[in-house]
Amino acid sequence: MKDTVKKNWMIYGANGYTGALIAEAAAGSSMRRPVLAGRNASQIQALASRLDCEARVFDLSSDSDVIAKQIEDCAVVLHCAGPFAFTAKPMAEACMKAKTAYCDITGEIGVFQSLHEMDANARHAGVLLLPGVGFDVVPTDCVARTVYEQMPAAVSLRLAFAGLSHISAGTMRSALLGLADDSVVRKDGRLTSIPYFSRTAQIDLTDRTETYHAIPWGDVFTAFVSTGIPNIEVFTTVPSSQRLLLGALMPLRSLLGRSRARSFFGALGKMLSPLVKGPDETVRRTARARIEGLGMDGRGHTLCLRLETQEGYAFTVESALAAVRRILDGRLEKGHETGFQTPSLAFGSNFVFEVGLTRWL
Repeated sequence: MKDTVKKNWMIYGANGYTGALIAEAAAGSSMRRPVLAGRNASQIQALASRLDCEARVFDLSSDSDVIAKQIEDCAVVLHCAGPFAFTAKPMAEACMKAKTAYCDITGEIGVFQSLHEMDANARHAGVLLLPGVGFDVVPTDCVARTVYEQMPAAVSLRLAFAGLSHISAGTMRSALLGLADDSVVRKDGRLTSIPYFSRTAQIDLTDRTETYHAIPWGDVFTAFVSTGIPNIEVFTTVPSSQRLLLGALMPLRSLLGRSRARSFFGALGKMLSPLVKGPDETVRRTARARIEGLGMDGRGHTLCLRLETQEGYAFTVESALAAVRRILDGRLEKGHETGFQTPSLAFGSNFVFEVGLTRWL
């Protein structure tokens, strides 16, 4: 993927919570300074001026040829503008036209699925599509791949994580949009809908055993691509206050129907966005996240791997920039340079250890 002509790389959505953190880290590193882009002219220009970066302002509702023109001199676009359910596809389509590698920080199953459907076209264009290079889904994906490498006959995989207690406005908006659909697991190779909070597990991933709930995390899609394991579930802790709030909102989906519920939850997320700030610097620096992968083969033998790493947003900053560096340098696993890829396939299952403070437990 190394391109001798294209020297630039871009962060689109650089004015968002996570995009700005990545932009600040990139500008303070030895990397070539990124082009900072988004649709909010005043915010993008102010950030670019402060970080001494080039600014570009354009909207993803534009024609794909117009978007492609904005990114054609960039070797990589790191897409950080959510909700990705609305923004990922137009940017990925423009990247294929511009012959520019695409990566993002989504964790939405539907987005992974949509981009996976573009795999053949991306391969034909010689373009990499690599969604999920943040906390969603690098650590869980690398754990899943490692479980598979150590137990290739696994028929089920249970992933769990703890420590993502603070979320940004963008994550909140994506989560609310997801309420218009069911929760999802993978059963016998197929994505299968289940009611929210209907599946639980008792897991001692932290200092005590807690009730974890199955959630529609991106690995339900991506771990199958990375491993071929046919039965996959992802669990995390959900505070009772959040369960009560979400439970109160669920009847609206039945009342409104999914299409109107999606519009309603989208509007609600936009309205609540100013109230959600994301974790502060102290939390990002001091908090830790833990991930578990539990594989089981057809004879009932199990393999459990546990990983500790940085707080989710701090992890995303480092892992996203590590992914960009690898793409710019052409350091991808053989046979995984183009088309739809997962982090562990593109960079290997040890990629997670390129993020500081990551260790096996």
